[in-house]
Amino acid sequence: MTDFQLTELEEKQIEEQLAKLEPPIPKRDYTRCVVVIDGLPVAPASKLEKLSKVIRKKLTEVGPLGETGLNLITDDDGATVGYGFAEYETPDFATRAVRQLNNLKLDKQHTLLFNLFSDFEKLENLKEEYEEPKDIELPKIENMRQWLEDPRAVDQYVIRFGDRTEIYWNEQKGAQKAELEYGRDNWTESWVAWSPLGTYLTTIHRQGVALWGGPSWSRIVRFQHPAVEVVEFSPQENYLVTFSPQFVEKDNAKDPKAVIVWDVRTGRKLRGFINGKSPFRWSPDDRFVARLGEDVVSVYETPHMGLHQKQSLKVPGVVDFAWSPSQNVLAYFVPEQGTRAARVALVEFPSRKVIRQKNLFNVADAKLHWQKDGRFLCVKVDRTSKSKKTIFTNFELFRMKEKEIPIDVLEMKDRIVAFAWEPKGKRFCVIHGEGSRADISFYEMKKKGVKFIVKLEKKPANSIFWSPRGRHVVLAGMRNLNGQLEFYDVEAKESMAVDEHFMASSVEWDPTGRFVVTSVSAWRQKLETGMNLYTFHGQKVHSVLRDMFYQLVWRPRPPSLLSHTTEQHIQANLDEYIEGIKESDAHEADAVKIADRKKRADQIAAFAAKVEAALKVYQAAKDKRIAVYGFDPDAPLPADQLEKTEAIVEEVLEVKKEVL
Repeated sequence: MTDFQLTELEEKQIEEQLAKLEPPIPKRDYTRCVVVIDGLPVAPASKLEKLSKVIRKKLTEVGPLGETGLNLITDDDGATVGYGFAEYETPDFATRAVRQLNNLKLDKQHTLLFNLFSDFEKLENLKEEYEEPKDIELPKIENMRQWLEDPRAVDQYVIRFGDRTEIYWNEQKGAQKAELEYGRDNWTESWVAWSPLGTYLTTIHRQGVALWGGPSWSRIVRFQHPAVEVVEFSPQENYLVTFSPQFVEKDNAKDPKAVIVWDVRTGRKLRGFINGKSPFRWSPDDRFVARLGEDVVSVYETPHMGLHQKQSLKVPGVVDFAWSPSQNVLAYFVPEQGTRAARVALVEFPSRKVIRQKNLFNVADAKLHWQKDGRFLCVKVDRTSKSKKTIFTNFELFRMKEKEIPIDVLEMKDRIVAFAWEPKGKRFCVIHGEGSRADISFYEMKKKGVKFIVKLEKKPANSIFWSPRGRHVVLAGMRNLNGQLEFYDVEAKESMAVDEHFMASSVEWDPTGRFVVTSVSAWRQKLETGMNLYTFHGQKVHSVLRDMFYQLVWRPRPPSLLSHTTEQHIQANLDEYIEGIKESDAHEADAVKIADRKKRADQIAAFAAKVEAALKVYQAAKDKRIAVYGFDPDAPLPADQLEKTEAIVEEVLEVKKEVL
């Protein structure tokens, strides 16, 4: 057998062919994934494992670690020397760790310093001679909250009709009762929505979602998610969740696309999820987002979107949950299971400590209702009697701001139609009873129990819409009750106005609680679509009828920057402010009236000028008319060609009846 040997040229040719078949794997720059941790405690070998666990927990709050993970440098005796290294999966996580964890206070004696390992290489390669940095032209960034600086302090709303979307100022001093801010055709392919703090306007498209804002209404960012139907912001507008039913049936568990969580500011996809049992729900500070699973509540932590403490909250049989609007407390409900009682529990995060729990018996169903300020939680519990033939309702009212979270119980025998908390205050409203005319009861949370306020009997209402400032409420008969409206003052216990907006499909308060809009949407019916604008006491000030009117949405306002003390001072001296505001409003109203009169006068003058010009043209064509008709058609007829006609007109001026 002869030896088979390749020449050097042949080996080179084979290597080139193999390189074409299998392209080389690009080298990964590990130095950009590594962070250097300084300022660590000097601990003996016996405490190394405990220290590593504490540091690793802090690191994984930012993102997942790489293969080498955390490495604390030790001496020959196994004691730490005060610094270490950590490798993340990606350079993005490493950069984020430096930004979020640098100057982290571990305890009273130790503050940790974080730096990228790659920065040390840059420092080593610094040039000895200083070079002047080049001027960089930065992109101009618009003020995303400039609309809040409007001196009139009026709100904006967006309407959509046909293929057009328009944004208006709710300016009530002009003749039109609205001032167009911006409009565009085909701005969205479906619907529009504001972000929770009013910074962005959301539009829906075949290929995904776009966010718009700033004085020029330019596109800020877009998210590629085909056939998206649901968009949900986190409360602080840092994150966005989108859902597309297109991917539900054939979704890939390794790269799910049905539900996607995005970073709003960068437009970067944080993580995808397959479709689950419930929508994602956010904690008030955007730190956590959760949804139901099979016997679990899966709580994910931002920004890395990993499971909190690397495991779901195990709650066998859980069917519902809701976050508090003001603190990281999660309430969940578990129905009865065999001999086990139903229960409601409150879990504090990130500790996962159960801070309150109550067992419930003979439960048919339960709903969780948080008050907007998070001061109270109402659990509406539908219970069955011992015979299982009748159902009554208990309202379990948790006082969240009091020690040990005491619970009040209110029982009602009637069928419950609707329940709603007053957004700012301690009152709540319940619609209860049978048929199209139900009773409406108001209650208040007092220090010693629940106080009944007033009961309105036999009202055509099935929906409750509180003013965002409280006190005033619209009691509406939606759907089958054809848009019956009653404007009620709970403080004064009086009805302020009653009206009807036939077939109204929505009721929307403005952020200040001064105005409320009812609308009829083309999504419900095709005829007489449009909106009515009312004051808070029920006076109609503005109506719009538009073909194919779809929606009106008020632009939310972010929380006030004024301190509680400043707000109290304003409230105490409100009369002084009101006088100044009235004087300013009167001056502005006069200016608007003068402007309206001038506009009308200009229009009349312009019309008169057009008429005069048309008459001149008409008079100049007199000879042509005579040539065509053979006479002057504008000349008066002779007296012998006139025909006189007399007509008698009888009109009854008054009718009196006399009894004989």
